[in-house]
Amino acid sequence: MIKDYTVKQLADEFNVSADALVKKLKEKGIEATPDEKLVEIEYKYDLDREEFKALLEEAIAELRGS
Repeated sequence: MIKDYTVKQLADEFNVSADALVKKLKEKGIEATPDEKLVEIEYKYDLDREEFKALLEEAIAELRGS
C-alpha cells in the first residue's frame, strides 16, 4: 500500500526528487523527511487520507511540470 511508502519511495515511484517533494510539502505546512512514512505524516498532522492524497498528487504534478 502506498501509505506504507516513505516520502522517498513515493518520489522514486513518480520519478521526482525526494528533496523537492519534501520542499513542496513544507510549502504546504507539512514538515517531513525523505525517510518518513506517509502514514506517519498523515497521523502527525491529523490529515484526512483523501485530502492528503490530493495534496501529494498536486505536489507531484507541480514537480513534474504538469
